[in-house]
Amino acid sequence: MENLTPDEVLKAYRALPLEEQRQVLEKILEEGTLVTARNDDRFEREMQWIKQHRIEYAGQWVALDGDQLISHSTNAKEVFAAAEASGIHLPLVVRIEAPNEIPFGGW
Repeated sequence: MENLTPDEVLKAYRALPLEEQRQVLEKILEEGTLVTARNDDRFEREMQWIKQHRIEYAGQWVALDGDQLISHSTNAKEVFAAAEASGIHLPLVVRIEAPNEIPFGGW
């Protein structure tokens, strides 16, 4: 397998339809195979933040750095732009689904 840079992997991930992005994240979490370039507990704090704020931000995209909210909106492009502009290395950007929401499968 070809070695990809983190930016190349992220670009490929972002090119996937949203439903497939969700499936990738679920698979990573299920298998416990998440490996990041961050040597801290930010991902755990991000997952805890999402758990605590799921209802409040349901249906929105959020950008997080640990337990700090960088940006949120229903517009993914705005959130990705704000995350990039923040200068934070590898912020988590994810759409928070409502508890009873049917996953988006694309057009």
